[in-house]
Amino acid sequence: MSDYAANYPAHPERSAAGAGGVTRFSEGVDVGYRWFARQNIAPSFAFGYGLSYTHFAYSGVSAVPAGDGGLDVGFTLRNTGAHDGDDVPQVYLGAPQRAPTGADFAVKALAGFTRLHLAAGASTAIKIHVPARSLQYWSVARGGWQVAHGPRAVMVGGASNDLPLSVVASVP
Repeated sequence: MSDYAANYPAHPERSAAGAGGVTRFSEGVDVGYRWFARQNIAPSFAFGYGLSYTHFAYSGVSAVPAGDGGLDVGFTLRNTGAHDGDDVPQVYLGAPQRAPTGADFAVKALAGFTRLHLAAGASTAIKIHVPARSLQYWSVARGGWQVAHGPRAVMVGGASNDLPLSVVASVP
C-alpha cells in the first residue's frame, strides 16, 4: 500500500491527513500506472492487466505520421493459445527525447487501445490511431497546446508493464 503515490512515505502531503491538514497532489502527471513506471515499481496487477484462457503474441510494429498530425501504429496480433479469446492491445508513448523546458511528461502514457476477439491460432493486422493531442503538451508560458517535436518511443502490448514491441517515431 505504501507504493502508491498517495501513501508514499516520502510525501506525507499526499495522504488523506495531508501536511498541516492540507492534502496536496504533488505527483504531477505521474498518477496511477505512470507513478509505478516513474518509480520502477512492479505492481501485482498492472494497468491493462486482464485474465484470459489463451495467450497472445505481438509482432511487426510500425509507427507512421497520420494526416491529422497524429500517428498510425500498426502491428500483428496472434492468438497463440488453444482457445478463442479477447485481447486489449494498448499503445503507449514515451516522453520526448528532448523534452521542452518546463514541460512534464510521464515515462509512458496510454495513447490508444482497441479490443478484439481472435480464434485460436488466428492472427490479424491491427492499426491504432494516436491522435495529435496525445503528441502535445500544455505550455503555461504560451497558454496553449504545443507539439513536442522530435523522436518519441512508441510501445505496444497488453498491459502497462507488458510492452514487447517498441519503435521510435519522429514527430514533425
